[in-house]
Amino acid sequence: MTGRTRELVTPQRLREFFAPESIALVGASDNSGWARFIVASCATAGFAGPLRAVHPRARSAFGLPVVPSLRDLPEPPDLAFILAPIGAVETVLDDMGVLGIRNAVVLASGYREVGEGGRALEEAMVARAVANGVTVLGPNCLGFVNAHTRSAPYALALPAPLTAGPVGVALQSGALASVVLAFAKAHAIGLSVLTSMGNESMMKTVDVLDYLVEDEATRVICLFLEEIGDPAKFARVAEKADRAGKPVVALKAGSSPVGRQAALAHTGSVAGDDAVIDAALRQLNIIRVASLEELLTTGALLGYNRWPRGRRMGVLTLSGARSSTAWTGWPGGWPPRPSRSSWPVPPA
Repeated sequence: MTGRTRELVTPQRLREFFAPESIALVGASDNSGWARFIVASCATAGFAGPLRAVHPRARSAFGLPVVPSLRDLPEPPDLAFILAPIGAVETVLDDMGVLGIRNAVVLASGYREVGEGGRALEEAMVARAVANGVTVLGPNCLGFVNAHTRSAPYALALPAPLTAGPVGVALQSGALASVVLAFAKAHAIGLSVLTSMGNESMMKTVDVLDYLVEDEATRVICLFLEEIGDPAKFARVAEKADRAGKPVVALKAGSSPVGRQAALAHTGSVAGDDAVIDAALRQLNIIRVASLEELLTTGALLGYNRWPRGRRMGVLTLSGARSSTAWTGWPGGWPPRPSRSSWPVPPA
C-alpha cells in the first residue's frame, strides 16, 4: 500500500467515511433492486440527510430526485454509492475528484475475485481513486450501517428497528451482514458500525479495526475473517485494541480445504493455514469463536459488561442433556477472562 493510499484509510478519514450526512446513489433507477434496498435501509435507519439519485437516462428512482451526473447535483454529497457497472466506475471516480467528493462504496463485482483480468481492473480502479483523493470501500461490496449516526448506505434489507449499541462489526462477507443484523435485532444487541468489506481493494479489514479501536461508540469489535491480508499491521492494531481495553472477537472462515477454496472464489481471498492463524489469534489475545451466534453473543457479553467474575456461574436449562455443553464454544469449556485491568468490571 502506497503512502498516498494509507492517507485515505486512516481512522480520521474513516470517521468521516462512516458518518455521511448526504449520500448520492450513482446508477440508481426504478429498475435497480440495489437502489431500492439502499433507499429502504436509509428510511429504516432514520437517515435525515439528503439522498439523491444519479442516472444518465432514468427519470425516477423510488421517489428520489434524479440528475444525469454527479456534476448536476446542487451540492457534492459526503458519500457516493456507485451502483454503475465496471465500465463506468472510473468515470464516476473522475467526477468525484472534480467535485471533491471524498468517499465511495463500489458495488460492482467482476474484479479480483474472477481472476487475473479482474485483478488488473481492480488495480486500475484503485489507482484512479487514489489520483482523485477518494476513499473506496469495496468493490463487490454491499455497504455499511452506522447505528449511532443513523446512516445506512446498505444494499440489502435492514430489519427494523435499528438499535445503537457498543458492538462494532466488520465482515469479509457481504451476504452475512443481513444474518448478523437479524440476529442482533432478535437478541437486542446494539451495534455501533457494521460494514461489509468486499474485495478490500483500498480499505482493509485492519483499517476498519483501527478505526473502531478509536471510535468512542464502540466497546467491543467483532470480525468475520476469510483472510488476514497484512499480518504485521493486523498484529499492531490488535495490540492497540488490547491497550485501549477493547476486546476483539473473531470468527475465522476457511479452516478446511473446501472452506479455503470457497473464500478464494468469493472475494479472491487466500484463507491461510488454520493452525497458524489460530496460534496467532491466541497470541494477540483475540477471542476466536466457531459460529456467528458465538461471535455476536460474545461481543454482547463483553460490550455490555455482562461477563462473569471468575468461574462462578450457574446454568439453568430445560434439558439436562444441554447443561454439559453450555460453554463448549470456548477452549476448556469457559470463555476466557479479559486480561487487561482497564476493561470494565461489573459490580459484584
